[in-house]
This record gives sequence, C-alpha cells and structure tokens, in this order.
Amino acid sequence: MRAIKIYILEDEIITQRLLKKYLQGLGYVVCGITNSAEIALEEIALLKPDIALLDINVKGIKTGIWVGEQLTIPFVYISAYNDSETIKSAVKTAPVGYLIKPFKEMEVFAIIEMTVNNLINEESTSNKNDEQKEVIIKDGKTHIKVLVNEIFFVKSEGKYIEVYLKNRRIVIRQSLIGFMDRIKIPFIIRVHGSYLINLNMLESFDTSFILIRGFTVPISRRYKKQFVARMKII
Repeated sequence: MRAIKIYILEDEIITQRLLKKYLQGLGYVVCGITNSAEIALEEIALLKPDIALLDINVKGIKTGIWVGEQLTIPFVYISAYNDSETIKSAVKTAPVGYLIKPFKEMEVFAIIEMTVNNLINEESTSNKNDEQKEVIIKDGKTHIKVLVNEIFFVKSEGKYIEVYLKNRRIVIRQSLIGFMDRIKIPFIIRVHGSYLINLNMLESFDTSFILIRGFTVPISRRYKKQFVARMKII
C-alpha cells in the first residue's frame, strides 16, 4: 500500500511551493514538479503519479492542455485565466476540475478530494482480477492504496469501520455496507452484523467463530448459512 502521488506542472515558483505545502499538509506525496510541459509528460510516464495538476500557460511552446490531451490519469488544470475560450479548450480534454489563481487551500482540498473519489469509482469498476484490485483508504490525513486481498477482515464500530491488514489497523468513517459496495469482491463476505472477512485469509472455523491469521471473528446465525454455502465451493 502507498500514499496517493501527485505531479505538479506549474510555471510560477511561488505557486509550486504553495501547492506542495498544501498537498503535503493534506497527506499526499508530491512526486515531481516542473515548469516545462515536455518534461512533465516525460516524468509523468516515469514516475506514474495518480493525479496531475497542470498549469495551462507555462514556458515554452507546449501548454498544460497539450499534456492533458495525452494523459490517461486524472488531472486538474490550473490557470490565472477564466475566459470562455480558455475554459472551452480545457474542457475538451476532460479534466477532473479547474483551479483559478489565486486559489485557497480549501479549494485545492476540495478538487483533490473529488479527484480521489473519482479514482475510487474507476477502480471499483476496473477490469483487474479480483485479487489485484485496490481500494483507496484515508488513514488520518494520508490517502493510501490497499490491495483488497491484503485485507484480513473489517469490523464495524458505530459510524466507523476498522480495516485489519498485516501489522496495521486503519480506522475510517464509513459503514460496513458502504465499504462492501465500494469493493464488490466475491471473496470479501459478511459473516456477522459487524464483520466482513477475506475468505482467502481464513485458517479455520467452527460453528461460532472463524480464525483469520491469529484473529478470532464471530459468525452470527443470520450469516452462518451463507458462510457455510460459500465454504463448500471454495
């Protein structure tokens, strides 16, 4: 698992520093910064960020829009111009959003959070094998990618859930049902009103409890028949 990586193409040094400060404060990793569109395209291919922030008007012949036209990752445009022609040209390349200079920290926060949510939605409908699928989880201020098959089990605690991984437990504000809807993985099943388990991590079970990598998880009557049926086919 790793933190979400963001690449910045920005012409002004002061704005570069400001964006880096805002993003790191929000728990993201700034993996690269440049003021050249050509360099940005090369480094994005090399560094493989999850999101790119692209200043439209940068030094040189090529623009941020030129970079955006060639990207397959989500990107947000940055510009001091909000005229209709600039916006129309930008919209044609399908950015996630548009930041107008001068911007505030909360504006950066809002657009990046929206972009991360888009990433979550894309990944939940991706064509990856189920065991290769990832889910983005917010751990404090840091957004991390977790391989779904590395999850041992998930426990509900009121308005929060606890996601148990090897050597780590992450608490997030979400319902158990909401988490299931996000991942939609056949081997992650419900065995109790408060528990999901990863069938691939199961060690043993009896009529009341499941042992998963040293953890004991209860089975409720409501979900026992479903669990037993699944155990017959795996």
